[in-house]
Amino acid sequence: MKTAKEPLFLLSSIPYRDSDLVVNLLSSQHGKLSSVIYSGRKIGKTSSFLFQTGDLLEVEYQVKESNDFVKVINISSISTLSTDKFSYNRFLFHSYLLEVISKISQPGNPSDDLFDILLTNNQCKWKKKESFYLIGRMIWMLAQHGGFGIDYHTCGKCQRPTMRFNKDLEPSFRKENYQFSSNSGALLCSNCSPVANPEDLITPSMLKVMWTMDTDSSDQPGTGTIPDSIMIEVILCLNHYLLQRYEIKPKSLSLFLDSLKASP
Repeated sequence: MKTAKEPLFLLSSIPYRDSDLVVNLLSSQHGKLSSVIYSGRKIGKTSSFLFQTGDLLEVEYQVKESNDFVKVINISSISTLSTDKFSYNRFLFHSYLLEVISKISQPGNPSDDLFDILLTNNQCKWKKKESFYLIGRMIWMLAQHGGFGIDYHTCGKCQRPTMRFNKDLEPSFRKENYQFSSNSGALLCSNCSPVANPEDLITPSMLKVMWTMDTDSSDQPGTGTIPDSIMIEVILCLNHYLLQRYEIKPKSLSLFLDSLKASP
């Protein structure tokens, strides 16, 4: 039996039997790990498992090659979230993000990129005026690093560039609308493929946001304030593409999308 100790993210906890929990954890090296936490559910006013989904934990565990579940020996906190301070949008996106990562991560598959996304979610400072940007950036990271990256630089059919750069290397986007090519992360311009569904429309303003998220290495917007309406359009578009490519539909999706549509 092999023993390991490493930082893991808590993805989910599910009640099991009378007082136990089944937890799913994310390892950067080994992908998704599952374990039973005995007596982990609340009994009266006490609980042996006080962690919340999204917390970063230091876990020592044993694993058998013939068993899908690992045996947790010791567990302690590295970085916990103050969910009582979450805004409504923040809470819904937090639930959505963890559910998506839980569905796409697999046992035995290294998950460096997914681990980094959760680390960003855990550590970045969520200011109200920048929350939509951070939500969009994390969905962008999921698309770019999950095996279904987006190429927004050229039309996938005619190969015409979507932008030009000035002497200061700042982009100027063509006055052209685009849409995602079916089953592909490439864009198609309206000359090559007219946009039939308004929900598939990608405008030059949305492309500029994608470029900003792709080139911004910090946790906060680096090119001024992005209007909420444009940011929400980008979030909805990226979300549609991401879930279509993974062929999943999280249970938290409807509430998350409704909260975006209700925002100004």
